Amino acid sequence: MKRLLSLFTVLAFTFAFFGGVIPEGALRAKAISGVGSQADPYLVNNYGDLQDLLNGKNIEKATTIYIKLDGNISSIDTSNDIFFYLDSSFKFNVTLDLAGYSIYRNARTLDSRMFYIGSNTTLTINDTVGGGNVSCNLDCGKQNANMFYLGGSGELIINGGTFETLRNNTYTEHCVHTMGGTAILNGGIFKSNNAVVLGEMGKVTINGGTYIQTHDMANYMTQGICIYNNCDFLINNCELIATEGNAVLATYGSNPIHLKDRLAENAIVKIDGEKVTLTDTQNQLEGKEITVKQPEKIETANIIVTEPKAGENVSNNASADDTVII
Repeated sequence: MKRLLSLFTVLAFTFAFFGGVIPEGALRAKAISGVGSQADPYLVNNYGDLQDLLNGKNIEKATTIYIKLDGNISSIDTSNDIFFYLDSSFKFNVTLDLAGYSIYRNARTLDSRMFYIGSNTTLTINDTVGGGNVSCNLDCGKQNANMFYLGGSGELIINGGTFETLRNNTYTEHCVHTMGGTAILNGGIFKSNNAVVLGEMGKVTINGGTYIQTHDMANYMTQGICIYNNCDFLINNCELIATEGNAVLATYGSNPIHLKDRLAENAIVKIDGEKVTLTDTQNQLEGKEITVKQPEKIETANIIVTEPKAGENVSNNASADDTVII
């Protein structure tokens, strides 16, 4: 560390001597500790350090790493190509624990995504402490932006945390947008004023979580949860809420696959607390609150009672201490 600090000091004096301005982050010191294992994860509290760890271009062999936030991370910038780029020629597995901290980027940029998850990469996000969040406000001109954008064979698994896109104009942001790969959403809170989840291609499975549509979709050409034909999309459990207007869950395409085929078998669907039955051709649900819930599994067992043989005591067949395995 002494060597790094002396180098930084020399660079700082050099810039100052020549009247130069040191760019923000140019003298960013490494703040990583840990070895990246499950028992001793990398501890990170710096945006640039997290970017370096997540950069799949740096991977030269199959790699699995664990990262845990050790402080809030933010970047307010006008830079390009500083999104988190997870794409690799080798198998790259990353588990990121928010641990109650936040990741935030506010940028006027050409970057149209905060995380890109591409080939051979799996990103798993946990929040073991609670209260962790990821948010972004990406002004990338006349195009929509995405917090998580999936392509190739990338895989995103989210188990907890809050994820919110903040851009608020005609060109807005999706929380999760799949053009390939696989997204498995097991839990968390997702907020967006555009499609919270947009599945165009690839595979999306929603096993839980709350999805909050923060703008009246009557003013937009998109929906809270938006499903296209070419996406293998399944909702087992979810709650979709609108803070303005109505929340919309819909399927799209020239011959859209109907909603009934995108939900868990025999799913219980409620709109504003009232149970509804989907028709075979229904493509859209709309209401302030839409819930989809898998029916509870009822374990059954076949119990066979046999007549005791002559002279046999009934108590010999079963007792209160017997164990029944179902």
